[in-house]
Amino acid sequence: MALGDTAFDVPLQQAWHRYCDNLKRAGDQLFRDPIRASPEIRAESFRYLTQAVAQGFDWHIENQMPMHPFLMRMFGPTRKQAGDKSMSMEYGCYIDGSQNYRVYGDRGTSKWIVATALRRPQDEPAWNEPWALVLDAPPLLQPDFEIGDDGSLELWVGPDKHEGNWLQTTPDTVHLRIRQLFDDWEHEEPMTLRIERVGGEPGSATPPALLHPDELIGMLEGAATFAYKSVTAWGPSDRLPVGDNEFYFRPQTDPVLGTIDANPGGVMAMAWWVLEPDEAMIIQYEPVPDFFWTWELENVWWQTPDYRWRLVTLTPSLAALEDDGSLVIVVSGSDPGVPNWLDTAGYREGFVRFRSLLPDGRREPEFRNRVVRLADLDKELPVGAKRIDQAGRQEQLRSRAAGIDKRFRV
Repeated sequence: MALGDTAFDVPLQQAWHRYCDNLKRAGDQLFRDPIRASPEIRAESFRYLTQAVAQGFDWHIENQMPMHPFLMRMFGPTRKQAGDKSMSMEYGCYIDGSQNYRVYGDRGTSKWIVATALRRPQDEPAWNEPWALVLDAPPLLQPDFEIGDDGSLELWVGPDKHEGNWLQTTPDTVHLRIRQLFDDWEHEEPMTLRIERVGGEPGSATPPALLHPDELIGMLEGAATFAYKSVTAWGPSDRLPVGDNEFYFRPQTDPVLGTIDANPGGVMAMAWWVLEPDEAMIIQYEPVPDFFWTWELENVWWQTPDYRWRLVTLTPSLAALEDDGSLVIVVSGSDPGVPNWLDTAGYREGFVRFRSLLPDGRREPEFRNRVVRLADLDKELPVGAKRIDQAGRQEQLRSRAAGIDKRFRV
């Protein structure tokens, strides 16, 4: 076989060349200001891009089968971006809003679950798809799911109303997303789910046809756009309307159709942290009673550091409260000897993010945070603040690694 054997050889070759040219443009974006770079951070930025390349192929080629859908894991230890959450596992797939689907399996024991039907926004989004998709119907939330006595879950997705768990779609619906949040990583079990189109179950329906060249050309354009927006829509230009190391609160309203899929009725706070290797940020506050809260560290690309090996997340089960019920967190690049450590993992700046689900009265906690020198940490911490020894730290790391292995079946 040689170039020109089919009428589509040249268009396919040109489409591939355009894809490669777009990857070059994306790589150039990794050098833009105002990243405070080091050789290692630069290398990690290219790792981020390689993950984006893989995700672009997955979402825009492999998962573009609404008549033959499968639930694909959205994030994981080796596929991270867009504010990925190390305490979560999310599944997604492209669907046809005019079709009906059955999702079934075991609910698992994760702290929180949500199912949403999404459509494309009316205007050209800055974010890359599927993160840029918006709500097309009211979501189905944790309290509303009907779960079998044996832990089984059955969810019907489509335009035709169904008894039990039903997520309505419209002709504009293009995506299904199912989110889980974990508190006790080592002991909570993830969902095990399958999806089938009603009338299109394997064994009773025609399998997917081979790709037509016109389809692949469009898919390559989508994958290229995904990779490019991964380094332009997310990154160090996303500054907050406050100073470095200051928290900015973003109340999360109840779900509104046409808006980005978000946690309902909660509170989110973020700070752009900037720390030198000899500095630390101390965060103190009294938690507001709520259903669930999380803390997480991210780098300049809104990507979590390697949570298989580093402590970058806190949840109620993973944290240690002080005797007075307050929480003391230290953000630093070396072990500060306190239980609640967020490890900057060699990065010099990024996001630290707080999320609260269903807080009492939707109240925002009052954070007291300051940057101190690591050498002065002992005298800057509250009197009697809890400490942790090496054995305790090793147990924290062991337990979280075991939880990751369980959740992702590594």
